[in-house]
Amino acid sequence: MQPKQFRKQTHRQWQWQNRASLLGGLWVLLIANAFAGNTFRVDDSASQPITAHSQLKWKSAAPKGAEAYEAETSTRVNIKLNTQPWIGKMGRIYMALPPLASANGQLRAAWTTQGRLQSGSLVSGGRGLVFQGPITAAILEDIMNVKISVDGRLISTSANLQFYFEIELYE
Repeated sequence: MQPKQFRKQTHRQWQWQNRASLLGGLWVLLIANAFAGNTFRVDDSASQPITAHSQLKWKSAAPKGAEAYEAETSTRVNIKLNTQPWIGKMGRIYMALPPLASANGQLRAAWTTQGRLQSGSLVSGGRGLVFQGPITAAILEDIMNVKISVDGRLISTSANLQFYFEIELYE
């Protein structure tokens, strides 16, 4: 049997450790909620493709090795992001693409812009930064030249890519 003093000390240590663990867990939840609570979908419904319809084409007529099945396409899009709800705030805007239905591969997208938005790249299931700074206008607009590449075996000819934009607010 343990002496009474030892049991009290062990009990105090246990209480302190439990409180520290609880406070640490709450801190992690608060940080996660702060970031999660500051991310919003941006309305891009006014965006319009400039090139009507683009089709995937094989990257090379006689491919070898890793490029054997790589297909690519490109398109131009007039991007119009409704940033009205966040005027006067600081934000980071990302272009995002959900994962492909086929878990075997990734789609890659790279884009250049006319300068209002940032050029960048992303893979399916990820996102790429297109803007960072103060939101000063109701509409954020630019022309994007987007190049898309994917393993041609992983995507059907009727696949519709669902890019979207989201904003993270910060101080």
